[in-house]
Amino acid sequence: MKTIIFGIFLILHGLVYFLYMGQSLRKFELHPGMVWPDGSWAFSKLISKTSIRIIAATICIISATSFIIGGADLILSEVIWKYPTTVAATLATLMHMLLWDGKMKRLMDKGILGVIINISILGYICFSN
Repeated sequence: MKTIIFGIFLILHGLVYFLYMGQSLRKFELHPGMVWPDGSWAFSKLISKTSIRIIAATICIISATSFIIGGADLILSEVIWKYPTTVAATLATLMHMLLWDGKMKRLMDKGILGVIINISILGYICFSN
């Protein structure tokens, strides 16, 4: 039962990244005034906002799909569930870190909760048998 619940959690976590994709493409705002991924400390001086948004949306799609595949594999008792889940959690965490604007204000709007969840998932994967 614990495995099924965790698999469902991974699928739901993946669905959240589809919401971040919509935010990055400006299809809607997740929170009023949320400007993520604009202002990336790593890329904003190198490439345009539009390019950053497309990169963010692409990474969100890959992460969402990988989390959903990992969760479904876990529910179906497939031993490979760790691979797509590790890719998703690592890629999404790197995305949040590189697209962060470098400011400590409104961290919840910048994906800090997702980073914490992803690191927890990676820890679980590392320490599970």
